[in-house]
Amino acid sequence: MEDVGFGSERCLACPRCERSVQKLGTSERGLTNDEVEKRLAQYGANEIEEEKRITKLALLLHQLKNPLVGVLVAAALISLAVGKFIDTVVVKVVIIFNTSIGFFQEYKAEAALQALKSMAALEADVVRDCPEKGTCLEMRVKAREVVPGDIILLDAGDKIPTNSRIFEAMNLEIDESMLTGESTPVRKMVEPLGEDLPVADRTNMAFSGTIVTQGRGKAVVVATGMITEIGKIAR
Repeated sequence: MEDVGFGSERCLACPRCERSVQKLGTSERGLTNDEVEKRLAQYGANEIEEEKRITKLALLLHQLKNPLVGVLVAAALISLAVGKFIDTVVVKVVIIFNTSIGFFQEYKAEAALQALKSMAALEADVVRDCPEKGTCLEMRVKAREVVPGDIILLDAGDKIPTNSRIFEAMNLEIDESMLTGESTPVRKMVEPLGEDLPVADRTNMAFSGTIVTQGRGKAVVVATGMITEIGKIAR
């Protein structure tokens, strides 16, 4: 198997790529179902974690518990007691304004989290339980059941379920605008890159929530759930 660089179909012959796969305890033939169960227990489901949803009333009450609001209420009562009605009205307006701003900021944060969850893939094509000899068959599973070490298949139109290292690519391009703001799809490669690169420069990676616009490929899952880039944003 030969590593012929950019635009090539395969990369597992590359020592660094091979070490990455071995470190994850997998191979291009994927994981067994038993191993998947163990890793699900170890790493948890591949999904954006969410605490119990807060109602609008609870959000409003949370703002009213702010110590600053308590100080303003005390100031308003003192102003009212000494007959400074204009000051009382001004302080009340400040309280209403401060509480409203805080409420809408937290409400928008809750809505943003729900929007991030909606970007997650629902299903994924993976390679699992391959026979020692013969052709591997792909299977479609729920995205929340994908684990580190899984081999995922990428095809045009797919929403990527995890952060994954690409080791096979054929004219593969991915829309990463949700993470980088770039308006054009990114041409993906299989060659190893340097460490600590920004997301936009990790051209041998496929990130959770992004969309394949062209081509096909294979990748090994390196991060799921809250450890993915979209998970970090949600956190």
